[in-house]
Amino acid sequence: MVAIQEDLDWAVYALFELAPPATAARWTDALELTPEQRPFDSSVPPEHLRPADRALWLTRAAAIAASKELQLLETPAYKRRWWSARAVLDPKNGTFTERVADAAVEQIADLAEDVLRARCAHQVPTVFTARDLERELDADPRYHALRDWLVSRDPARDPLRDQLERESVPFLAGYRYSPSGRDRHNRWREVWDLQRIADVSEAAIPALREAFERAAAAARDATALVIAERSKLENADFKLAADPPPRRGRARKQPAAPVPTSDGTPPLKKSPALLAAEAREAAALAAQNTARVDLELAESHHRKVRKLIPVPSKYEPGDFRSANYFRLRGKLDVPRERFISYPEAASDTDPAPVYGWAGWNHLQRALALLQLYYHRKLEEGWTAERLIPLLAGLEELYPWVKQWHGDERHADTGERYVDALDAHITTGCTELGVTRAQLPNWAPPDLRQRRAARSGRADAPTHVNPSRQHAPDNVMTSEPAVLNKRRSRKAALEDAPTAPLTSSLNPTNPPPKKRRGRPSKSEVR
Repeated sequence: MVAIQEDLDWAVYALFELAPPATAARWTDALELTPEQRPFDSSVPPEHLRPADRALWLTRAAAIAASKELQLLETPAYKRRWWSARAVLDPKNGTFTERVADAAVEQIADLAEDVLRARCAHQVPTVFTARDLERELDADPRYHALRDWLVSRDPARDPLRDQLERESVPFLAGYRYSPSGRDRHNRWREVWDLQRIADVSEAAIPALREAFERAAAAARDATALVIAERSKLENADFKLAADPPPRRGRARKQPAAPVPTSDGTPPLKKSPALLAAEAREAAALAAQNTARVDLELAESHHRKVRKLIPVPSKYEPGDFRSANYFRLRGKLDVPRERFISYPEAASDTDPAPVYGWAGWNHLQRALALLQLYYHRKLEEGWTAERLIPLLAGLEELYPWVKQWHGDERHADTGERYVDALDAHITTGCTELGVTRAQLPNWAPPDLRQRRAARSGRADAPTHVNPSRQHAPDNVMTSEPAVLNKRRSRKAALEDAPTAPLTSSLNPTNPPPKKRRGRPSKSEVR
């Protein structure tokens, strides 16, 4: 790459007539040059050059010495420094051979994912080991070509196992995060719970809005019917009957004249059809008002819930138990890994690590983990202490299965998967002697505490407060971890040495208090 870049530079110099045409010649094929072996940076040509390349190198060096313009251009300030080739500017860039090796490893991971994707389409997802995956990749000649090339460069390397370990993140929060990371993860879980409540309230708004629109349309139709009935009465031609002949004797009492309306028009005589239309209009308006109130209450509740959702802080590298986990997840804990690891879940008969595919959805992950849980429990007879992490993983997946796969059912039994998973978790908690509230707080014992316990705490760090209460090895409690707290102010004052009080601070002779309000004339004088 350095030699090719040099040819490009000198071809440009020749085009702009800054150098003789002879300097625009090209090196021989497959010539390797280091940045320090370029003509402007070395006084003598490299020893490995062929005669033609050596002559070209001397020609370019002579052109630099004879031209002030080339002396200005052929300096480190205007030449490519090739720092990225040694991963100084960008850690992702390396030499060409290193980039080819990285591409080969990525291609092996792609082939492994293709196998897992095809397997997932035909059967229920199951966990696997590196040996199981390699057995399925043996039929692919591309895998053998890539693996043989990588092993030829490093015989002690196992590309598939290295990629599984490097591109995997544990299935359980207790294995992923440090104590500070678990506290931050708990705050994120609270935010997710509030978001689920907000999603439920938001999902109810469209139905309420449709109900309000239907009620409004019904009220408009009822009002139009009332107007039509009134128009019929107003435009009707009522014929007045002839007055009857006067009778002899006492005159009959005439009915009272109708009271005119506010606008001076005589009141309208209501027909049965108008009365029915007005009753229908009143019922429609009441239904419209009720629908409006329900919609406004739902929208107000949704806005209040949204305002209650806080913005959690981002993760730091120290929040993860491994720097590799932070590399794959980042500050927002976004899953970018290819595989899932199941620490301490290997079989007693086969100690190889167990993995899963990160391309599974939450339901598929729960089914694979549930199958692993019952296999270790029934066929290998694991104790409760070893089964609790697997059950905690199911509890961690349960809210997501309920949110995204709540309506999916088993093809044979018709039972909802979320109901079956809930029953399995409840039964497992009863059998293992734990509660569901304790499962999310499970974490493996701290490595530092484990080392200190083995050494009798003789090598315990000196900067740790000796009065600190150490957390239990198995953090299976719903209470938060005991942290170092400052002593209370009262205890600090009791431990502090007492100093003699001066006369100005003596309680028997307190200082004069300042007078409030405006000063008197005597005080002003």
